[in-house]
Amino acid sequence: MRRVAALCVALVATLTLVAPVSAAPANRVSDTEHILACVPVTGDGGTLFLFAAESEQSGSFAEAAFWPPGADPETIDPAWIAIDSAIDFSGSSVAGTISFVEFVPSDEGPPFGDPVGDAVLDATLTPDGDAEPYRFQDKSGNQVLRREGTFQLFSVEGTLTMPNDTVFDLSECQAATDTFTEFSNAPASSVFRSSSLNLGCSWETEEGFIGLFAAVDFGDVFSDLTIVEGEEQTNGFPTGPVTLTTEEFEADYEILSEDGDPLGTATASATLTPAGRINETFSFENQKTHIVGDAFNVDGSLSITLEGTTTVLPMDETSCSASDVTVTDHFIPRQEPKGRPLPNDAPDGALPIAIGETVTVSRTGGTDADPEAPCVISDPQGDFEVPLGHTAWWTFTGTGSDVTVDTAGSSIDTVVGVYVEEGGSLTQVGCVDDVEDSLQARITVSTEDGVAYLIQVGGFGGDTGSLVVSLE
Repeated sequence: MRRVAALCVALVATLTLVAPVSAAPANRVSDTEHILACVPVTGDGGTLFLFAAESEQSGSFAEAAFWPPGADPETIDPAWIAIDSAIDFSGSSVAGTISFVEFVPSDEGPPFGDPVGDAVLDATLTPDGDAEPYRFQDKSGNQVLRREGTFQLFSVEGTLTMPNDTVFDLSECQAATDTFTEFSNAPASSVFRSSSLNLGCSWETEEGFIGLFAAVDFGDVFSDLTIVEGEEQTNGFPTGPVTLTTEEFEADYEILSEDGDPLGTATASATLTPAGRINETFSFENQKTHIVGDAFNVDGSLSITLEGTTTVLPMDETSCSASDVTVTDHFIPRQEPKGRPLPNDAPDGALPIAIGETVTVSRTGGTDADPEAPCVISDPQGDFEVPLGHTAWWTFTGTGSDVTVDTAGSSIDTVVGVYVEEGGSLTQVGCVDDVEDSLQARITVSTEDGVAYLIQVGGFGGDTGSLVVSLE
């Protein structure tokens, strides 16, 4: 059940965090969603795909497609598709009607043909085990989505009676109820961060080219092979697990025609060795992209067998490259900074703050857009410099005990860095972005009695607004 719940939550996260957004209030919503999924149901009367859902916030809908007996859904368009529905989930049952029309592809509009009629849905739902609580958080840069709730699975018994009186048994369908509360933010500027291991190769041929690509993204390995000869293109797809690490690459492929017919096979094998660091920054109007990571040399071969003829291509520094990088994209709205300059805009103007004191800055937009010192966080992928800007500085004297800097109450997504001055330069003591269930930063550091510490507080991705800084 954990896998089902995680899949649904991950889908919501993907749909929510697809693009940068303008500044807006944070969004919190509670809802209950009911889901019925039949993918597919096959019987003597044909094949049916059905997905129905109902929620308090979005209402109800259904998507459905029908293939007659003998039709292969993977290669043939459906005969009918649903265009309208009235579905009602009522705890232990789901019922309603689904209107079908003929599927007629058209370049001039939706593929809707003549009406076929209504299908009647009638099923009962029985709880399959206990409701399972879950908690999910996704953060890409400063885009945050948090969701928690309970997920209840159901077994299904019932039928869908089609307009032609074909009856589909729904006992193999899945149903669930998701009751949740979801929080998402909308910062003034957006920062997205992603990491991936990539390998790419290309070879020119007399009539075209051959391309090979592989990547590890979110723990999954993807790979494909493309062969272009004149106007024709064939593709190779992995026939088993693909190995791609920072040390080796291994993959076997089946080569298929555009119609899916088998044409041949291919095998790729190579070693990867370090070739240096990558640290590049690109700016495009209101977007800034920072790429940092490692480059690798590739040494191996790609063997392709087509029509009984085998061709071996070298995988080397001329034809291939590989990298393991983290990419940070920063989108900044076109707007002038707001607010007046602050006297504590830089370390040499840091204002004193005492243990137990709270200070407030109403507007930070008049400060320098760039931070005066980097704020670096270490994670399993390595060190990551947090993008922040429009910072202000304070200073306090260590007590020999732990001291906490808290920005709770600030209107922006905050970042806090703590430093000491050594030999005329700043040495970072600690850096924190968010704490759980908050976009505000809080950091606790061990201090030495009598030592002067500097605090830098700013907005993630250059976010501006009001700051509240407390020392405890």
